[in-house]
Amino acid sequence: MTQGRWERAAEIFAELAELGREERAAAWARYGDLEEDVRAEVESLLQAHEASEGYLEEGLLGQRRPAAGTQIGAWRLAEEVGQGGMSVVYRGERVEGGFTQRAAIKLIAVPGVMTAGLARQIQQRFEAERQIIARLEHPDICKLLDGGVTEDGVPYLVLEYVEGTDLLTYARQRPVEERIKLLARVARTVHYAHQRLVVHRDLKPSNIFVTAEGHPKLLDFGIAKTLDPAEWGLPGDRTATMLRAATPGFASPEQLRGEALTTATDVYSLGVLARQLFQDTPDEDLAAIVTRATRDEPGERYSSAVALAADLERHLQGLPLEARQGNLRYVAMKFVRRHKVGVVAVGVAVLLGVGFTAVTLVQKRQIERERARAASVAAFLQGLFQASDPEVNQGNIPSTRDMLDQGAEQIRSSVPDEETRLALMETMAGAYTGLGLYEKANGLYVDLVKRFEVIDGGGSARLAAAYGGLSYGMAHLGKHDQAGEWGAKAVATARRLRPADAGVEAVALERHCLAYHQAAKFGDAVGLCKEAAEKARESGLSRLEQARILRNYGRALKDTSEFAAAEKNYKEALDLAQKGGGERSPTVAVTLDEMGGLYFRQGRFELATESFQKAIDLQKILYPDGHLSTARTLNNLANTRATIRRYEEAEGIYKQAHVLYRKFLGEESGELATSLSNMAVTQQESGRLEEAAGTLRRVMEMHARTTGREKRPYLNSALKYANLRTEQGEAREAVRVAREVVAGMDGLKPVPKLESGFARVVLAASLIESDRAVEALEPARAGHEILSGLLQPTHWMRHYADIALGASLAASGRREEGRALLQPVMELHSKNKGPRGWRSGGVKKLWDRYMGRG
Repeated sequence: MTQGRWERAAEIFAELAELGREERAAAWARYGDLEEDVRAEVESLLQAHEASEGYLEEGLLGQRRPAAGTQIGAWRLAEEVGQGGMSVVYRGERVEGGFTQRAAIKLIAVPGVMTAGLARQIQQRFEAERQIIARLEHPDICKLLDGGVTEDGVPYLVLEYVEGTDLLTYARQRPVEERIKLLARVARTVHYAHQRLVVHRDLKPSNIFVTAEGHPKLLDFGIAKTLDPAEWGLPGDRTATMLRAATPGFASPEQLRGEALTTATDVYSLGVLARQLFQDTPDEDLAAIVTRATRDEPGERYSSAVALAADLERHLQGLPLEARQGNLRYVAMKFVRRHKVGVVAVGVAVLLGVGFTAVTLVQKRQIERERARAASVAAFLQGLFQASDPEVNQGNIPSTRDMLDQGAEQIRSSVPDEETRLALMETMAGAYTGLGLYEKANGLYVDLVKRFEVIDGGGSARLAAAYGGLSYGMAHLGKHDQAGEWGAKAVATARRLRPADAGVEAVALERHCLAYHQAAKFGDAVGLCKEAAEKARESGLSRLEQARILRNYGRALKDTSEFAAAEKNYKEALDLAQKGGGERSPTVAVTLDEMGGLYFRQGRFELATESFQKAIDLQKILYPDGHLSTARTLNNLANTRATIRRYEEAEGIYKQAHVLYRKFLGEESGELATSLSNMAVTQQESGRLEEAAGTLRRVMEMHARTTGREKRPYLNSALKYANLRTEQGEAREAVRVAREVVAGMDGLKPVPKLESGFARVVLAASLIESDRAVEALEPARAGHEILSGLLQPTHWMRHYADIALGASLAASGRREEGRALLQPVMELHSKNKGPRGWRSGGVKKLWDRYMGRG
């Protein structure tokens, strides 16, 4: 037998071996056209498998299957809830860290009946699955909570525990429209994974759970494939054929043939899911969608999972499908059904013989309307700008904001023509947004949306723009749920436009991206901004508009730590901005500020300072009276100077920023609170601890009044405060606040890993300071494990974690383990005293206390 045929036999055996006898017989019947030698080999393997009486399963899972109640890391196994070919899944409960949490714990046992090489490949697949899930941060993908290796050397994953039922079970009791929406949402989630170069390869009902609220969750990336392993830092996908087994009935033809796979493989599986979801629905459109998605040749299917989702959504809206393109009669019928009144009116007009005369009258009336519109705009502007005449204002020259406020009042009284009034409101809403006056902008956008929805029948470019503007404003006011809803409406409206307009769609996608970005949903933001950038490049948008979209894509990439890609987009955006608006355009200033933020994140502080200073110099020319953008850049520059220990200089710059924040956003602004919090850290680092504590208390009170104590802004400030109080020796208060922060961080969705880990370390430090070092061991170990998976060993947070864990281990009688962690930090401290604070200054005290006794 050739190597190719043997691999084919092994693949079929791997599929059939996992099935029961009846299921196996049904699946085996599908391979009626197999070559004789392949068939004989599969039958031989199956006979040997059956004769072993479960020996294979025993070797994989039997001897090493842990019992319920076993503790693994911070988790205790409860009952078994599932088993696959190479793994077993338990429901688990957290027993360390000072809080409770449920999870699904997936373990793999290294096979005892296979070669060592294949065992290593199985383990590599498991490690790859962990890395893939960790980087796919999407609300509809099961989250990775933890992972590691047991004391017996068995790898495990700790995953979000999803309460719900599989896709088909849930869908059976739901109307067709709800099933369509559900599958479209799943397809968009799959598209998110594809954008990150991940193919799931095992989409089936049992791997898609739906919660009681109707939210789908994509599970089990056990055989997922990365299209670019180097991008993920993974080895190439050379796993043995047996491990590439997929589920019969859902696998694509090329997958069953063992050919190279692309995202079209998942599109095929989504098509099979669609067939099962809609099999009781005699609808030609749905049948066409299924047929298109499940064609044998990958190139004939939908080009992407999102294209499949779009067709499902078009069906709900009564629009023509991509799956039935080219059928003119079908498209015409769709048009007639959506526009019955208009079609009848046109028919009557034709029958009455309205011809050239009527057209001439229409043109004449249009000219008269445009003349009246121009006169209205002229009268409006004349009244507005009279405010700048010294004889009228008696020398009190109004600010831009004052003129906008006056204009907003005048629009309703001095502009009778509705179309003109709406156009002016759009312009003024954009101007308010540019000044950072989002409440004012949102008030105008709400009025615009109400009118456009009536006038344009729910679909126009200007309605999409108004939705997008409202999304942007809501996001900057911290109303993230509303921002996401308006952003989604903007995208859906832009995609309904006929003819399609890439520019309108690009802007809508960008607004939706920014809403997610403001909500710290960076993974979702990247996908939307990437699509926006692609649309912008093929659109008729101006260079400045394209520059803005590319810059925002760079920002999203920066916040997912994709620094090289971010810098590339920033530089392209800067070049476009300089060509489109000259060296002194606001777009250039904002792009320079963003580039400075990237350099800061990379630790390239001199480059960051240079970029921020260029932006500030340009902003002072552009905005002599100040601007919110200037406040933000000043804050960023201050952060940079503080990081390189230029504390006095940094504090002076912070105070300049605070004047502008108060001027443009008011005393309760979240951005002002964040900048004050940054300044508090500078005060702490320069040794002014009580002053820093007072600043942080003000910040916490601001966040508690505005966003709430359970939200991330408050928790981040409280974490800084707990750390500071530990350094001040106020251990009792520090313990109380740190416990509050740990519980709060773990309640966020998604859990911010870095902050969650550091909060545990701060809790451990405060317990050590209050002479409760043994009690500190659990949070110290949990925090150390989290930070070790995220940060380089040289990062100061890692040093802090080493100190906390080392001290708690030593206090618990495990002095040598403690010494191994404390000694390197102690040596580093003796060479370079470093910054002030418990994380460095306290290390000698702890060494003397726990290691200096012989």
